[in-house]
Amino acid sequence: MDSRKVLEEARELNKKYNFFITINEDMKDGEPISIKDNICTKNIRTTAGSRILENYVPVFDASVVEKAKDRKYSVVGKTAMDEFGFGSFSTNCAYKIPKNPLDESRSCGGSSGGGAGYTYASKFSSASIGESTGGSISCPAAFCSVTGITPTYGLVSRYGLIDYANSLDKIGVFGKSVKDSSKLLNTIAGYDKRDSTSI
Repeated sequence: MDSRKVLEEARELNKKYNFFITINEDMKDGEPISIKDNICTKNIRTTAGSRILENYVPVFDASVVEKAKDRKYSVVGKTAMDEFGFGSFSTNCAYKIPKNPLDESRSCGGSSGGGAGYTYASKFSSASIGESTGGSISCPAAFCSVTGITPTYGLVSRYGLIDYANSLDKIGVFGKSVKDSSKLLNTIAGYDKRDSTSI
């Protein structure tokens, strides 16, 4: 897919809805996905929604990002979230509060609100990667009318995740449909020796 069109749309949606903390201006052509901002992305700022990490630019990709890139997914940007995942409405973000694309006066849910909102609103992106400690995928999926999958603990490697609660965190997905969600989940799932809790 033409990255120029995807980025143009992402910028316009961001002006209206505040879905992104950082847009990846160096995005390559491919199937566009957004990544929650507590998942490390090489050479793309990763803040976990906090000013503490305002200037953190990882030198490596999280396992899920590596796997997605290997399957020709391309990162549009890093989505707005509650600071370090603490919240259920994405209103505790140090940068921007994402607006619900169904009703701008309402919350996107949280803490993965930016990703769910972008997945619903984008014409080009059909899925995104989120993360849940205790409802941070299912809540925004319900609020934004997209399909969210919070996988069984250990199914998806958390290597490269900025943890909230190590024994509870799960990286999962949003999609416009069950098919879109399951396709991306199958891409990022699987054992990873770098994560001791991976199965």
